[in-house]
Amino acid sequence: MCLIINSAAKVAEEDIICYKMLEECKLAGHPYMSPFQENPIKHEIVYELFPYIGEGDGTIQVDNCGHLIVSEGYIHTYKFKEVAEEIAKYYQRGVEGDYHLFECKIPAGTEYYDGFDHNFISGYASERIVFIKELF
Repeated sequence: MCLIINSAAKVAEEDIICYKMLEECKLAGHPYMSPFQENPIKHEIVYELFPYIGEGDGTIQVDNCGHLIVSEGYIHTYKFKEVAEEIAKYYQRGVEGDYHLFECKIPAGTEYYDGFDHNFISGYASERIVFIKELF
């Protein structure tokens, strides 16, 4: 998932609620992976509320249309619960794999970007998130 950004990075003044879709993973100790980048996520991170920290430097790039984007290095989440639920349910119905949706937070003090993906779906790209609970 690439996030098109239209402003500089911000620092969360308070916790920001967001939503993360994950796909089930078959690797031992890694029950989930990010569905687009296929990065395995350790069991403890999801179930013991440890922060999930982005891998890489979060480099800003320019896509083919001239948009500034954040792709790898930051954790991408959805901004709105209803939209995230529809996307996760769509993937459950039509794409091979088992998908789950989690409520998360971008902790206060975390650097993040606000923007939207190439389907104009609002989201965030942040240095880290903390899983709160599994919605389904």
